[in-house]
Amino acid sequence: MAIIYRESGQANYINGFNCDSTKDLRMPLLKVQDWEHDYDPKKYHDFDWVKHTIFSFVRLYESGNLKKIQKEAWYNSHVWSIIDTIFDDIKTLQVIRGEVATTASTRRKNIDRVIGSKDVITRAFTGYKWI
Repeated sequence: MAIIYRESGQANYINGFNCDSTKDLRMPLLKVQDWEHDYDPKKYHDFDWVKHTIFSFVRLYESGNLKKIQKEAWYNSHVWSIIDTIFDDIKTLQVIRGEVATTASTRRKNIDRVIGSKDVITRAFTGYKWI
């Protein structure tokens, strides 16, 4: 039994970026595609994401910043933010990055916690109010 592989429009589009240099890669990036003339996010989100992502990584590569050791915050804002946008067309999905404690962990950590005082704490007034 022969396996038949049929390339999709997206695969053909991605293959169009198979270049040997960033200079060559910029040519298909700067070309206005047919899907861009009458852009519909429901139909062409993935094509738009591919173009935007490749363009963003070309800029990062050309700047030389990918070759340097960076802090985690740099990667969050420059690399992961690009990847996060792949899910922008799914309304019920929200991408959240960071360390967040689960509700179960919060309860477990607070189980033996004691409130220091039951008295109402009055607001501290600082500065002056000019009338």
